[in-house]
Amino acid sequence: MDQSGPILQFPIPSTLTIALLAGGLLLFFGGAAAIEWSRRRERSRRRLLREWESVHDVLQECGLSGEDAALLEEWLGYHAARAPLRAVTTREGFEALVAAGMERARRAQAKSKRRDAASTLVDDLGVRLRALRAQLGLDHIPAGSSMNSTRDLSDGQWMSIARGNVNPPQWFRVMIENVNEAFFYVAYKDGPPSTAPALPVGAPVRCALWRGEDARYTFDTVVAAHTGIPPAWTLKHTAALRRTQTRAHFRVRHDQAVVADVLNAPLDPRDPADLATRPAVTKLSGRITSLSAGGCAMVFNQSVTRHVLLRFTLDVPGASPTQVLVEIVATAHISGGRHLVRGKFLGLPQDAQDTIARHVHHKQQPRHGTAPSKGHTT
Repeated sequence: MDQSGPILQFPIPSTLTIALLAGGLLLFFGGAAAIEWSRRRERSRRRLLREWESVHDVLQECGLSGEDAALLEEWLGYHAARAPLRAVTTREGFEALVAAGMERARRAQAKSKRRDAASTLVDDLGVRLRALRAQLGLDHIPAGSSMNSTRDLSDGQWMSIARGNVNPPQWFRVMIENVNEAFFYVAYKDGPPSTAPALPVGAPVRCALWRGEDARYTFDTVVAAHTGIPPAWTLKHTAALRRTQTRAHFRVRHDQAVVADVLNAPLDPRDPADLATRPAVTKLSGRITSLSAGGCAMVFNQSVTRHVLLRFTLDVPGASPTQVLVEIVATAHISGGRHLVRGKFLGLPQDAQDTIARHVHHKQQPRHGTAPSKGHTT
């Protein structure tokens, strides 16, 4: 008897058997992928439903209804369908929404046979959207935060402009007189009207300005319209801003609710010896919006006189809470009946100042794998 063969004899599969097994495996993995895709799609659908519900709540809280709410919801459906809540609750989201929507409106304008009427319609739309931005409370830039685009400019801001295709540039001063979501408008304020430079429609221009408590900005844009008397220009918006920060202390965003003690200011604010224990005249509830090693910015729902000091507890991530004293250096009224207060720290211990400086430095570092976004003219 021949014993040289293998102990176990396995059947040799046929081509049909192999094909059936392969087909079964493909069906199994395909079914699993389809189930996972369906599960994620359903989860995304539920998330979007919750976001739209939140959007409607935001619009209701801000008093938006009728045609204004319908316009906003239409634009959200076109340009922010995947993240509608971000578009009505953040400056960055609203800026992206408006930039996309205005670009669509301009394309429609370019196709219109009645160019003048279409241009007026775009300008009116910009005014209407500006009012919506204010009602949503997105027209205020926290101190130390940078501008997203020229839509963040404010009326009364001085700016230098020059013809873009002339070197070296011949700068002259203008004042920003109005800003809406379609254009911003500047007027010649640097001398008699006869000395105003010639900037025709379509001319490229260079712009430079300084924003207090922020940085210096330069950018390029294009003249959309101009008037001769008084000399004034309508300029297109752009998001291609070049920012140069030259502050002694850099600021970063810092969101913290505070209850601040209001103290009578001493005759010599450089001697805060008894201020840590001095009884408060009253208390104010507000939020810290930005922070630097030298001071902070806060928003309160009521006005605050500059002739007082504020005392509250500052929470910096990774450090123990610190009681700080703040001398008010500037106040400003902002939208929604709120008041912006900027202040500098008094008598802050060196170790506490170093802790804040390290936190600010860490927050300013770019995250791994991210790059600054490129701007564009809209």
